[in-house]
Amino acid sequence: MATNVRVELRSYQGNTRFDREKVMLSLIRQFKRAVNEAGVLHTLKEKEFYEKPGDKRRRKQRHAELQRKYAAMIPEELRRRGFEE
Repeated sequence: MATNVRVELRSYQGNTRFDREKVMLSLIRQFKRAVNEAGVLHTLKEKEFYEKPGDKRRRKQRHAELQRKYAAMIPEELRRRGFEE
């Protein structure tokens, strides 16, 4: 799965070393944010080791069970704290 991560340097005005460092830090932050939003690291961690099809199915089932459990708990917790839906 190829994911495109693009970071652009829109405008750069400045000659001093401080300005260049500031721009580079900004580009690094943009890159990190773009990688995080694209989910690249999450995908790499998932594919780091082989997962048997049965293990994958059980993991997804557990995830779905937890989502259902906590989705039901959230409105109840909000009502208990005095928030209306």
